[in-house]
Amino acid sequence: MLPRDVQGEIYTAIMEYGLYGSETEQLKPIARSIFSLIKPQLDANNKRYENGRKGGRPRVNEDQGQTEPKPNTNQAITKQKPNENVNVNVNVNDNEKEQKRDTNVSPESPDPINSDFPEKEGPHPPVAPPPLPDPDFLKFQKWIQEKAPQVAKMKEPFTEEEYLRIKEEFSGDMTAEVLLAMHNCKDLLKKYVSANLTFRNWINRRLKDGTSTGRQVHEVITDPRKGDFSDDI
Repeated sequence: MLPRDVQGEIYTAIMEYGLYGSETEQLKPIARSIFSLIKPQLDANNKRYENGRKGGRPRVNEDQGQTEPKPNTNQAITKQKPNENVNVNVNVNDNEKEQKRDTNVSPESPDPINSDFPEKEGPHPPVAPPPLPDPDFLKFQKWIQEKAPQVAKMKEPFTEEEYLRIKEEFSGDMTAEVLLAMHNCKDLLKKYVSANLTFRNWINRRLKDGTSTGRQVHEVITDPRKGDFSDDI
């Protein structure tokens, strides 16, 4: 804080200048520097006071209302015209491109659209008919239809190749016995899918149990959906 005597000089200088407009001459350097900072604010306050005594800012006459400036209605509004040269240029460029394409294709060159498709040279030679099935396989299918129709309804019936292998490996009596057992199985169509795999599993089971005719015992497939052993045998 400032010393008491310096504060007193500053307060005295402010009051004399604010009330009487006179500046105190005998001030200490510190008091004079601080007063020089306060003096501009005192001058602004005095000027504001004098302006207030004179009535302040003059009022606007009520009869003379301020009117906002109206826009100039004489200004012509010009719309931007579309560029008519755009379509012309585009059409000209497209025509030039088409002409270049036409000139690039020589009359002797093949059609680029149909170049990937060779010309037809005439009718193709007749396709040979598929070979007729083995007569024994036809008899085998007929026998199943008559004697074991449930086997014929399986999703994967016997093929000719599968029948020929069965014919080489097993006797006709044992084959017929197993097919009849499959036909008599109540859940044949629910449990099994392949007629060949089911037949081989069932007949291998019989051979393994000792009712073999001297043929080789084949590998047992244990997938129940493709012909596993069943207690119904």
